[in-house]
Amino acid sequence: MSYRERPKRPIYQRIAKKRNAKAPHFAVPRRGPTTPSHRPSRTPQYLPALERVSRERSEFRRKILLAGYVSRWLREDGIDAFVVGGQAVDIYTGGQFATADIDIVVSDTGKATNLLRSLGFTPEGRVWLNERLGIVVDVLSGPLTGSVERVRVFRVGDVQIRLPAVEDLIVERLVSAKYWKGAAQNDLEKASALLTIFKDKLDDEYLGRRAEEQRVEDYLEKLRNTEVQK
Repeated sequence: MSYRERPKRPIYQRIAKKRNAKAPHFAVPRRGPTTPSHRPSRTPQYLPALERVSRERSEFRRKILLAGYVSRWLREDGIDAFVVGGQAVDIYTGGQFATADIDIVVSDTGKATNLLRSLGFTPEGRVWLNERLGIVVDVLSGPLTGSVERVRVFRVGDVQIRLPAVEDLIVERLVSAKYWKGAAQNDLEKASALLTIFKDKLDDEYLGRRAEEQRVEDYLEKLRNTEVQK
């Protein structure tokens, strides 16, 4: 299985319109009439964190903070959580490849979606949307593709995010480029960027083995040859 980015849908167009909007304010709900069942609730214990996320003007950092808090709260509930796909590539490359949503692989999708609902997210097809934050989350069922032992931890402030190994992300992008072909050039550019940035830190033996397992060793070879010619 390979995680890949989903094509843009109307939901992402709605989010795009909100990117330049004034940051929302999350207030503690006052006592009053019962909230309609269709309106998402925000558990008070999460409000300070949501307020911090909402004040972050950078979309890149806002997504990282939200992913970090969600990961922390899931771990506190005994749930494994990893940020994968396009968002993981975006983090590794320092924001070079903005992505439409945050893909999170979890060991318990039920508890993960319950948490998102508590944070004010609502289901939109297969993804979860928080219009006030301008963030879309796609919850994917584990296990993680690749090596859990090679997972890297990315820290920002007081939160941390677990990311797949760079080698696994490179192979994931190559699989997407070769077999899915929906955004092949974009996937190759991401794989190339990761290969260039981390060329002195990659485990070439592991990378080659994973590429063979996923039958993309030909794409990896072409990518390496391209890097040599630069």
